[in-house]
Amino acid sequence: MNPTPSHTPKTSSEEKTQDAKQAHLVHLLAKVALQHEPSFAELYQLTSGALFGFAYRVVNDESIASEVVQEAYIKIWNRADGYRPHLAKPMTWMITIVRNQGIDTLRKQKIKVDDTPIDEMIDIIDQDSISPLEDSIRHDEALQLKACLSTLSEDQQRSVLLSFYQGLSHDEIAAKLDTPLGTIKSWVRRGLSKLKICLEQYD
Repeated sequence: MNPTPSHTPKTSSEEKTQDAKQAHLVHLLAKVALQHEPSFAELYQLTSGALFGFAYRVVNDESIASEVVQEAYIKIWNRADGYRPHLAKPMTWMITIVRNQGIDTLRKQKIKVDDTPIDEMIDIIDQDSISPLEDSIRHDEALQLKACLSTLSEDQQRSVLLSFYQGLSHDEIAAKLDTPLGTIKSWVRRGLSKLKICLEQYD
């Protein structure tokens, strides 16, 4: 009798299904950016379970995790217009917001923060659903993004990373960097524009 394999690679059909799910989340975030409440409700329904699980890993407390998730969704609602699908998958972007919210909550309550890197924590959730092909693609995309980020000025790099990957608002970035709000908006806008042009070269 042939041994049962421990892991069955995804079929092309499963990969297409995964791509369709990602595309739908991108579509929902685009609608949320326009303040479309039914799309926000659907986004919450589809993602709240996973985001709660992630929040719990960060704070290790159910009631705090619930608070973190609710605050994170408020930020997702307010910041959806800043989501850029060519820079990160929808879940990666939302998980980053949840993690930052969790860390802020723990620090305010003077609880020890788990400093596990964001990419490792995302892997904990995604590891069972990523095929070798998807893992290779994700690695290549990360290298492309790193190369494109290196083409930005230092101020643009820092502003884009704080805005997109740490989920800070323009006001929060301005305060953190002690820089006028208009300058921050310009750095983020120009940085994202350059990144988009650079990443399109890899398509």
